[in-house]
Amino acid sequence: MECPDTKLIPTSSAYSSPQSPKSALVSRLPYPPSKRTLSNSLFGSTQYIYYSYQFIFILISSICYINSVYIYIERA
Repeated sequence: MECPDTKLIPTSSAYSSPQSPKSALVSRLPYPPSKRTLSNSLFGSTQYIYYSYQFIFILISSICYINSVYIYIERA
């Protein structure tokens, strides 16, 4: 009878261990964090769009500047 008792103790501990991550997930899921992650994702996307437009503008302006310098050197 002692062997089934020792086998039951690990199964009960293994069965109780999945419950603690579920409770942690439930405690992590209230609405304010989801609102925060939504605002963070929106801010990150706007920041990405802003920096990509800035990079494209700098690229085009540098190409135009190099082109104007090349035309000026050709004239002289």
